[in-house]
Amino acid sequence: MEPREPIEPEGLFDGLRGVPILLGALIDYLATLLATGLLLGAVAPEIASGSFSQETADRLSASQPFLLGMLLIGTLCTVFAAFLGARMAGRLFVSHGGWIAVTGTVLSLVYLLPISDPAAASQPELVIPLWYEVLAWLLILPAGIAGGLLARAVSGGEPDPS
Repeated sequence: MEPREPIEPEGLFDGLRGVPILLGALIDYLATLLATGLLLGAVAPEIASGSFSQETADRLSASQPFLLGMLLIGTLCTVFAAFLGARMAGRLFVSHGGWIAVTGTVLSLVYLLPISDPAAASQPELVIPLWYEVLAWLLILPAGIAGGLLARAVSGGEPDPS
């Protein structure tokens, strides 16, 4: 009996396409920014007028519906971006979806570094509870994989990696 071929390439990056991963990560980042801005505008209209105070930040930090909405937005944007990026790749959908989620997270972390915007230190701070942070981190990779699985389901299955 001959050994079977592996379902996916054996190396961590074998068969992956960089452009769909980067585009998917960028879509994730931009979609999350846009959707978050819309949610913020809906729940705190004073932000649109430029009067974002520490009182508003504290009110939003304490609002579980707001935090759950932000979590849902972030997760759905990652699923959507992973779906689009994996479809662009046209193969290894789940792997592409996962790497889109990871790359999108790295992209957002780079943006959030304090050295990226020194003026942000003077802005009111939205203090995010620990439960939110933990749940958000735990959902990143499953959201990317879910987007990849959706892309694979829509395409009718996973083609050969060659």
